[in-house]
Amino acid sequence: MPGTIKPQPLIPLLYWVERVERNTHETFSDSKAEAYLMEYMSAEVNVEVNKKLMNFDDYKALLLERRSKYIFFDFQFLNPVTVVSDEDGRAGTVAFGMKVRTQGKEDNKQYNTDVNVCWQVGWFPDSGHPAGGRRMITKVTGALGEWVPLA
Repeated sequence: MPGTIKPQPLIPLLYWVERVERNTHETFSDSKAEAYLMEYMSAEVNVEVNKKLMNFDDYKALLLERRSKYIFFDFQFLNPVTVVSDEDGRAGTVAFGMKVRTQGKEDNKQYNTDVNVCWQVGWFPDSGHPAGGRRMITKVTGALGEWVPLA
């Protein structure tokens, strides 16, 4: 229809969640990582890692503390599962495993760990947004293994 503006297309939910994970961990700037958290996560987010419950501020502190100990994070995403909760695929649940490699800032050693995480993503309508709304993470549940030094 002439004059009709189509909403901005959304990337698939799985790729959006993977992008969030990469942006918050792999960017070199702590302030950018914090800005990504503010953009992608609901202020009321519920986070549970290894049975430890956290609010947004606790999770942000954990992320920044982890970033202060390691030079980089390299992710390999495994066995993803996505269940969308609306016909447009804007919201839903995403789960995947990860193999994570990093290097310590103090000892310069490389470490590996395994992670399994499940993300709940909500869709929040916003007429001012080009897509007509935005995704926000509302719940994260994860199991983080021990960091094992590489020989």
